[in-house]
Amino acid sequence: MSSSSSLHTESEKFKIQNKFARKIIREARNAGYEAHEVGSLVDIVITSLKLDTEEEIFSFIVKCGICDPLVIGSIKQIQLSAIQIIDLMFSEGKEHFLINIEEAFEQGLLTLKDQDTREHLYERSIDFSENDVLRYVVKLSQHASSKRICGMLLADFTANMSSQEAIGFVDDVISHDFFHDLRGSLTDLLSYLPDIRTELTQLFEHRQSLSNGELVDSDEDEEGNLRDFVVDDDYESVESGGEADPPPKESKKNKVRDIIVEAEEQTTVDLTQLESPEAILRNSNKKARVQKKYTIYDDDNDE
Repeated sequence: MSSSSSLHTESEKFKIQNKFARKIIREARNAGYEAHEVGSLVDIVITSLKLDTEEEIFSFIVKCGICDPLVIGSIKQIQLSAIQIIDLMFSEGKEHFLINIEEAFEQGLLTLKDQDTREHLYERSIDFSENDVLRYVVKLSQHASSKRICGMLLADFTANMSSQEAIGFVDDVISHDFFHDLRGSLTDLLSYLPDIRTELTQLFEHRQSLSNGELVDSDEDEEGNLRDFVVDDDYESVESGGEADPPPKESKKNKVRDIIVEAEEQTTVDLTQLESPEAILRNSNKKARVQKKYTIYDDDNDE
C-alpha cells in the first residue's frame, strides 16, 4: 500500500513539474526572449525532467506550443525529423504555418529535395482553399534549389487536378519573378509534368513570342555553372600555386552578339550581307549598324 501510494505521489509530482515547466517556457516566449534563449531553456527543462525518449521529448515540445522555426532549430536535445517539424509548425493553425514555413527553409530545417518532406507538405494542404494552396506552393517553390526540384513539387500538387486545372496552376506559380532565377531550364521542370508537357510548352512558346523572346531559363544550370562555359574539375587556382587554365573559348554566337553591340553607333550595311554568323564575322571590320531584328542560329559544329 505504501509503495503504491509512493508511486502515485511521484506521478503527481512529475505532472506538476511538467506543467510548471511548460508554463515557464510559454512565459519566456511571451516575454520576448530571443529564440535561442527559449531553445536553451527547453533543453534545460528536458534534462531536468529526465525526458529520455524521443516520444517524450516531442510530446513535451508539442504541449509547450513551440512552432517558431528559430526556436525549433535551437533545441539541441532532440534531432527532429522534417515531418515532426512540419507538424510542430502546423500545431498553431494554418495561418501560423503559412507564416513560418519560409523561415523553416531559410533555417535549413527543411529541403524540397526530400520526397517525404514534399509529400507531407502536400498532405498538410489538403484542407486549404484554392487561393491558400496557390499561395502555399508559391512560398515553397521559392525555396526550390532548381527548376527540376520545382517540377517535382508541382507534380505532387497537380497529381489530382484535371489537365486544365494543372496547366493554370503551374502557369500561376512559375509566372512569378523568382522562377527565372531558379537554376536549370524550363525543360527540367516540364520533364516532371508529362501529361501536360505539350500544352505547357505551347503556352510558353506563345507567351515568349509576345514578349520579344524573353526566356524563363536561368543563366546557370542545375549545378550552378554558367551556361556555355566549360567546367574543369581539375582546375588549379593561381592562389594555390598552380597555373590557371585559359578562359573558356568564346562561341561564335557570342562573338556575333558582341559585334552587333559594337556596331550600334556605326554606319549601315545591307541586311542581305548578314545571312549567317559567318557573314557577320566577315563584315565585323566595317563597323556596321544593324537596324533590323533577325534570328541568329547556333552553329552545330561550334564547340
